[in-house]
Amino acid sequence: MAMIVIAVGAAFADHQNKIVSDQAVRADVLAKVNLIRAKLEGNINGNLQLVQGLVATVVTEPYMG
Repeated sequence: MAMIVIAVGAAFADHQNKIVSDQAVRADVLAKVNLIRAKLEGNINGNLQLVQGLVATVVTEPYMG
């Protein structure tokens, strides 16, 4: 009977350990993806500002060479 209780306890502990490990990996990947997202978002916003500035320049100076 004691062996069954120990086996069930070990299986439960292993399952809990796997869940915690999966959550840690997921959090690590999320942190890395958030960094990439922030850099990409910054590049896109910078390019949009550049295009808006170009449009404003063309509007004010339509015959610019």
